[in-house]
Amino acid sequence: MTQPAEHGYRNFLSLDAIIAEARAVADTEGLEAVSMRVLAKRLGCTPRALYRHVTDKDEVLELLADRALADVPAPRAEVPWPTALAEFFTAMRARLVASPSVAQIVAQQPVAGPEFRRHAERLVGLLLDAGFQPDVAVEAVVALAQFTLGASMPGTGQRLHRRTTSISSIKSQRHGDCRSSERTGLNGRGIVGRSGCAPSPGAA
Repeated sequence: MTQPAEHGYRNFLSLDAIIAEARAVADTEGLEAVSMRVLAKRLGCTPRALYRHVTDKDEVLELLADRALADVPAPRAEVPWPTALAEFFTAMRARLVASPSVAQIVAQQPVAGPEFRRHAERLVGLLLDAGFQPDVAVEAVVALAQFTLGASMPGTGQRLHRRTTSISSIKSQRHGDCRSSERTGLNGRGIVGRSGCAPSPGAA
């Protein structure tokens, strides 16, 4: 357990410290153990001090998951798009399997932090460059993200196929560009808030 700082929490409390502590709790005690009160106790501060950095527990969990996905290498633009997508989602699954708490967060609540948006933009962009329609590109990324998440959940015993899914058989067409977006992210329900693109059914 992290020991409270001797010189007061104002000397060390930061968003990074809060997220790191939340991840430590989630990895060792489970996601259910993460609470603002628990985090405050471990950080040696009051719960009120945490709210100067985050609005609530849900934001802490969203940021935790988003930071974890920063470890997934961005899809490569210099290789064929099926290879780039296969590499990315294989790496994403490895990251989620290594941190079951992160997979649980992504499965149960929308996550649209900067890392998720960055990955989503790159993935959709690869398909747009390959000639896919904008809505088809978005839905393909959503389908792959959902499949990867499902294959990453504890107890599924699934493995990603070495080949990409049937999206490779989708007729490649390009009608316009929807890269300009206000908020894009991957989560258990797909891509959220991508302006100009058709969201997945049930997306937040």
